[in-house]
Amino acid sequence: MNRTKISKIMRSHVLNLPRKMADQFIGFFFSELAQAADEGRVTTLYGFGKFFPRTRKAYTYYNAYKGERVNLPQRHLFGFKRNQHLTHFINGKTKGGYRKMTSKHLVKCLSKSTGIPFKIFHVLLNVMIDYMTEILFQEDRLHINKIGILKIHHRPQQKGRHIVTGELFDSPLCKVIYFSRSTTLNLKALAS
Repeated sequence: MNRTKISKIMRSHVLNLPRKMADQFIGFFFSELAQAADEGRVTTLYGFGKFFPRTRKAYTYYNAYKGERVNLPQRHLFGFKRNQHLTHFINGKTKGGYRKMTSKHLVKCLSKSTGIPFKIFHVLLNVMIDYMTEILFQEDRLHINKIGILKIHHRPQQKGRHIVTGELFDSPLCKVIYFSRSTTLNLKALAS
């Protein structure tokens, strides 16, 4: 996924959209997403997923190689939770179609800072989310600059047991989305 492809797709969906405006939207979108992550805010992109801050508690584990206990301090992390629509799309249970985008806060912030009308930003954001979903589906990986990487792992078929009857059954193979945050993501706001 690169900015040139995204810009080209946006301009094909919105008639008479200047290239400069599309490039400006893309830059503001990713910088706002990164800034929200740095400040520890939850960002929900309906139809795609939610980026959120979380804290892992301090814990002690036993290092068998060295034969000693190791204390790990509390850590501030940034996670991603996929949306049900994205999960169904990735696993082929739906043909995609129109996925509703109601993230008005992000659109309002970007619209005010750039001067681009709200309706155009709303359409561009829907196109962006649809394109990110398509890239994730086709390439099994989506790198979002300054945020992190979304990867699809193919979970093999597994044996399961029915809760009521106790019969064994084979669960279907499934695709699961994992998120690993970027090392450049600054989480200082969460430390306070």
